[in-house]
Amino acid sequence: MTSGNTNVTLDGTTTKPKHNRQKLTIFILCLVVSIIMWFMIRLSRDYTQLVRFTIVYKGLQSDKILLPATDTVLYVNLQTKGYNILLDNFFHETHRFEIDISQYTPKLIANNFEINVETGTLHDALSYNFKSNERIVSIIPVNLKVILEKAYTKRVPVILDADITYAKQYNLNHRVYFDPDSIIITASKELLKTIDYVKTEKASCQNLTSNTILSLNLLNKYNNLSIRYSSSSIKLFIPVAQYTEEFVEIPVTLDSVKENYKITTFPDKVKVYFFVNLPDSPNIKADSFSTAINAAEILNSKNTLTKVYLKHAPTIARVQRIEPEFVEYLIHK
Repeated sequence: MTSGNTNVTLDGTTTKPKHNRQKLTIFILCLVVSIIMWFMIRLSRDYTQLVRFTIVYKGLQSDKILLPATDTVLYVNLQTKGYNILLDNFFHETHRFEIDISQYTPKLIANNFEINVETGTLHDALSYNFKSNERIVSIIPVNLKVILEKAYTKRVPVILDADITYAKQYNLNHRVYFDPDSIIITASKELLKTIDYVKTEKASCQNLTSNTILSLNLLNKYNNLSIRYSSSSIKLFIPVAQYTEEFVEIPVTLDSVKENYKITTFPDKVKVYFFVNLPDSPNIKADSFSTAINAAEILNSKNTLTKVYLKHAPTIARVQRIEPEFVEYLIHK
């Protein structure tokens, strides 16, 4: 027998699963809290972490170049809290450390100059990179070796690597400009012999409708210690203009005609169609174009048609076609 409430029975059997779920929820909650507390206790303990530093050298004399054998990495054995290690790994923090080598006196060994930097002397400077509750245990290696060589210079051209397209009815206005178009590179004598130019990074400029200015980095496939550029990037300027199609009507002339021969073409004029950028359109003159037929080829020909070819056109015009492409001719002796 039950009451009007279907969720409750006289013997209480429907409330038991609910009571069990509450106990399970409390158990899981206590377990989660316990895990968090255990985790926080573990993170608050001291651990040892090996921290990698990339070394950046400054104060290099202009007549010296660093050789690839120079040490560029040092490691700090650090005593720190667990949560510091966790945060460091989570944010993937990179560490850089500057060393001013102008304060050291290089020693001439064979054909090179060497500087030995005792890393123990860098202890205080390295400490600024860490928190107050962190302590440097040791630094590896004990000595950093800096190897220098006499530097030489050479000027090389910059090669542009660019994929450029223009929207419909637009085109390059004259030419692409970039500055600088050459740079001075500083390296060892042997390395300079292998370098004839420097390329830019790949640029992709698609469907241009207006003037475009970009900054492009110069590529360096060598170790940055081995070579220096007078400029690490260039400024690229792409002038863009809208263009239109125009034509001029000009007479057909004769090439290679023999004496005592006269050749008449029908028609005696043709139309030359071309694209021109709108800013250059006023500078186009009909007498800047010329067309001709090759008289030497038709004297022994039985054909009554000959092709008209373009002899000359201004560089600002992009010739598309000649109409008519073929003309009839009559030879008179």
